[in-house]
Amino acid sequence: MEQKLLQTTEETILLYFALRARHLPVDLQSINGHNRIDIIWASAGIYIKTGGSHEEIRLTDTGLTTLSIPPSQVKKALGAIAEYIQNIAAETAVHHVD
Repeated sequence: MEQKLLQTTEETILLYFALRARHLPVDLQSINGHNRIDIIWASAGIYIKTGGSHEEIRLTDTGLTTLSIPPSQVKKALGAIAEYIQNIAAETAVHHVD
């Protein structure tokens, strides 16, 4: 864990701990094929990248959700972003149950 903290950005660390404070089972940094994922919530199928210049949500055919969040947004709206991610997972769980 310490090595992962040293290899990531401040924004990723802030978001990671905001999600953990909500008792969400997220992990810090993962490699998925050739892609580096900053935060992964495996059981919810959510991959989070904190980088880039615009927000993006991509859904895959396999049911995975990739969120790209600009670092500037993480700093401006950390609580709102953590709540949004929690709500996406709750919505995803509802659809899997139906």
